Amino acid sequence: MQNFKNITKEQDLEVYYKSPQMSLFRRLSWSSDGAFISTVGGKAGPHNIAPLIQRGKWDLMAALSGHQKPITVSRINPTLFKIPGQELQTFSVIALASAESTITIWKPSLQKPLVIVTDLFKAGITDLSWGFNGNILIASSTDGEVAMLHF
Repeated sequence: MQNFKNITKEQDLEVYYKSPQMSLFRRLSWSSDGAFISTVGGKAGPHNIAPLIQRGKWDLMAALSGHQKPITVSRINPTLFKIPGQELQTFSVIALASAESTITIWKPSLQKPLVIVTDLFKAGITDLSWGFNGNILIASSTDGEVAMLHF
């Protein structure tokens, strides 16, 4: 039986309450192995962040930042990548998008994003989707355009 409880009083989750900006949607995603959830809409001081929260203890694993406007979309690559030379060690790759038409691709353990794509559209990004094999990322925008990034 799962232990359902309100974690608001146990954790510092003020990152969500400090965000004065509004958005019509906030798209979050779970990692392929279910170890963490990537959320959006957080704020830490002047920084827009995407908090990554570990499953189980619900601790803050990372707070990915750098977008000028609110982060509205998070998509975790469905492929778990292996660390070379370590058979049992895997990691996830996360794509974040924001209202200023910027996409960042992250490996959560790194301090900086792996990829930064700016000015992809004339308007904000509405959604992201990874291809089934994990090397294609598709983005859509409120200006009606769609872009495909191949890695």
